[in-house]
Amino acid sequence: MKEVIVIFSVLSIYSLISYLVYLVILKAKIWICLLSWFGYLVFTKYYFEVIIYSHQSLRARGIYFEFGHAEIELIAVFGLCILLAVLFTITAVIKRYKRKKMRKKLTNEFS
Repeated sequence: MKEVIVIFSVLSIYSLISYLVYLVILKAKIWICLLSWFGYLVFTKYYFEVIIYSHQSLRARGIYFEFGHAEIELIAVFGLCILLAVLFTITAVIKRYKRKKMRKKLTNEFS
């Protein structure tokens, strides 16, 4: 049961950070979007490095979480978070493109 709570917490925190990055990508200038996207990728990598390190540290102290052989559940959660990151990024890029296209269309109508 405690493993489910940990996995849910990991996904909740990552989803919140993903949504905040999504909002930045939608509203910011292009160079800030690229910078935030790069920071998002770095955050994803180190977020899971910290989680795996914490799991190993707790196991060394005698506190055990059953994430399966070779922490397979954590690897699956990492894959899910990568998928979430890709979907948020693609959705944000498509929305930015549609907004830009709509603005250009509106400016051409009023010109």
